[in-house]
Amino acid sequence: GETRQRANAGYGAAKWGLIGLTRNLARQYRDDGIRVNCICPGGIGDTRGEEDAGLPPPELVRGGHPADIAMAAVFLASDESAWISGVSIDIDGGESMM
Repeated sequence: GETRQRANAGYGAAKWGLIGLTRNLARQYRDDGIRVNCICPGGIGDTRGEEDAGLPPPELVRGGHPADIAMAAVFLASDESAWISGVSIDIDGGESMM
């Protein structure tokens, strides 16, 4: 996701650099029919909340799974996303809204 990283300016700058690069490449190659998008994954394999009261966590509280990211990549590579270019998609269970 696009969450802020405490005391990690280099990581944050690199991540925002990729988002800017995505937008610029999408604009540069639009007329060639090439789409460029950026997937911003949240924590993968994070188990926060899963141990609470021995109950399975709500869907958005669980940590991400590799399949969550893979499904987004498959969608972006498919014809269903033909009108999507130059965007960054946060796949983080809503963590970037916090």
